[in-house]
Amino acid sequence: YLAAATHDAAIGETFNFGSNREIAIGDLAQLLIRAVGVEARIKTDSQRLRPAGSEVERLLADNAKAKTLLGWEPRISLEDGLARTIEWLRENRHWYRTGIYAQ
Repeated sequence: YLAAATHDAAIGETFNFGSNREIAIGDLAQLLIRAVGVEARIKTDSQRLRPAGSEVERLLADNAKAKTLLGWEPRISLEDGLARTIEWLRENRHWYRTGIYAQ
């Protein structure tokens, strides 16, 4: 965000500041399970599945425009970001509300 705030090329433009990496939710869940180091099964709620006729087929934040116009690219991989987040949560459990489902 700082890259966009400090470059004239960003004025009036829209950017994706993402990893340029596509991952399915099920694969992300498996990655999280491995990163946390627990045994878990993924339960699927049919009401939360993307409808067959949905206009969204893929979720991918293409950062090519940010890289080209701003010289920005991610410095932390998904795996490293998850590891850092898990570590923070473990050290700061008092900030995390367990036992509730936030919608």
